[in-house]
Amino acid sequence: MKYSVTGFMILVKRDEIKKQTESGIILATDEKLEKAAMNKGTVLGIGPVAWGADWLGGGKTPWCKVGDKVCFAKYAGTNYVDEETKEEFLLIRDEDVLMVIEE
Repeated sequence: MKYSVTGFMILVKRDEIKKQTESGIILATDEKLEKAAMNKGTVLGIGPVAWGADWLGGGKTPWCKVGDKVCFAKYAGTNYVDEETKEEFLLIRDEDVLMVIEE
């Protein structure tokens, strides 16, 4: 499904937290603690005026693009759940992107 992001917002799909180690040990998780720890994800969409593209006199160069892995502020954004697929996404402000994770 394709999403159209507006304004200065960025749509991010949070990374899954590991629930099992590579050797097979199952890790105990608490859903509230798990969500609080998830501050990494993949950019799925970027709004047209992110980083002040038009309304700040030319804007700044965006430091991430669709498909990038990013780290964002811990308490940033608004959760969004797709009604059809039940997937969870996060809408964050452009300024909440702290860094791009290069693999």
